[in-house]
Amino acid sequence: MIRHLNLSEKTEERLQQEIKWLLDEKYDGHRTSEAEQDIERLKKGEPVDYVIGRMDFCGCTIDLSLRPLIPRTSTEYWAEKTIESIKKRGLTSPRCLDMFAGSGCVGIAILKHIPGATVDFVDIDPDALKQIEINLKLNDISPNRARIIHSDVFQNVTGMYDIIASNPPYFPLGVTGLIAKFSLAYESHHFYFAGEDGLSCIRPFLQSARKHVKEDGEIWLDYASGQKSDVERLLREYGYANFIFSDEGMKQRQVVIMSDAAFQAADPFFDFFDADRPVVDPLLPEWKEVSYKDYPRSTCITLPKPELPQDVLLETVLEKRKSERDFSDNPLPEKTISSLLYWSVGLINKNKNMVEFQLRRPYPSGGARYQVEIYAVLFNGSGLENGVYHYNTKEHALELIQRASFENIRQALHYDFAKKAAALILLSFVGGRTLKKYGNLGYKLGLLEGGHIGQNIYLVGTALGLGVLALGGMDYEVVQKELDLGEDETVFYQLAIGWPK
Repeated sequence: MIRHLNLSEKTEERLQQEIKWLLDEKYDGHRTSEAEQDIERLKKGEPVDYVIGRMDFCGCTIDLSLRPLIPRTSTEYWAEKTIESIKKRGLTSPRCLDMFAGSGCVGIAILKHIPGATVDFVDIDPDALKQIEINLKLNDISPNRARIIHSDVFQNVTGMYDIIASNPPYFPLGVTGLIAKFSLAYESHHFYFAGEDGLSCIRPFLQSARKHVKEDGEIWLDYASGQKSDVERLLREYGYANFIFSDEGMKQRQVVIMSDAAFQAADPFFDFFDADRPVVDPLLPEWKEVSYKDYPRSTCITLPKPELPQDVLLETVLEKRKSERDFSDNPLPEKTISSLLYWSVGLINKNKNMVEFQLRRPYPSGGARYQVEIYAVLFNGSGLENGVYHYNTKEHALELIQRASFENIRQALHYDFAKKAAALILLSFVGGRTLKKYGNLGYKLGLLEGGHIGQNIYLVGTALGLGVLALGGMDYEVVQKELDLGEDETVFYQLAIGWPK
């Protein structure tokens, strides 16, 4: 069980674990009268670290007697990353700055793990400065390796630094829903709130930090969920050119800013996928629900049992896989369509009595959201009427979309050699299944899923003796209209299927 949590309520299991931590760490396992008083504090919701009075952080002991902000697991994570960066760069005696230092945990961790480092601790809160002094002594840090500075951001700070680490307040005033109720009840509000927009500390920090970082130095800045675009705007406004955002949800949200010009920033196209990712609880039941599209009023054709040749080696399939541009006039049998769809995108363990979210498909899907739907357009079939079908994954069936014209979709293809194929497989992206959980990253996950499916179709098609041709474009406006898709579903990838000449 994670020790340092931002809790809104304590389960009985959590409470019992906290009582165990309390008795083991503060009372040597004895349940004394003083311990009983502390247990009552735990029952009322007081954070266990305040009740115990100290905690471990990156191998250091952090005293909390003056009630600083309790260091979070996410802070410990990026402190470790900062130390790792210092070691990787070969800095043996770096000069470091811990801004908005609070308990001093980040700077003390640097001092503990980098023997030659020096750290200046900066905070505007006099109690925080006293707490830092207590923690320096508690961890046997030599006084000549640390300075404690009372300052409003950089007001009383001079000199240049190899590393500037900053974990500022960043919540907008009044936005209490993002902070657990026990945190608001027991931790000082000035640790959290930063003006109407949540940027009243980040803004002056970024405005001045570049004047205090050495030519080859780094600035590490923590920020809130949803603030990435605002932070990036401020970085560009204040002249920063080289920075990398790292956003892992609740685990880590930070930007590393480099002062030298050697670093080449990432392509903004890929950076788009990391923007404004929502913070969600991955354990919520809704993320275990798998969506299936169907057409209940359409003619539904149950496909025959799928089969694959037993004597075809994977090595042979990989060697023969290619993009086919010379299709014959031979029709595509229903049996072949069944095998191609099932082994490429079907529910391959449907009959194993597994619960819904455990049903597996032959390709990976980010968060098991399965945001790609499959349509089969039959131009030249045998055993099936030529037409436009939706593949019902759950039933391994084709649903005829009566209103759609297979001929209009064929003419929407850009190349004549593709129009000669016996069929066309269409992949569509259903944004509603993934964007709520992943934000812009959901688009990337959809594209990746489409790529996995496309390769499956190539390999299964090759094993069946088919020719497959992936196509990067067609007249999508025609396809969207024929399939009558709304704004939440978009065709983005297609593969022509047929028999090679």
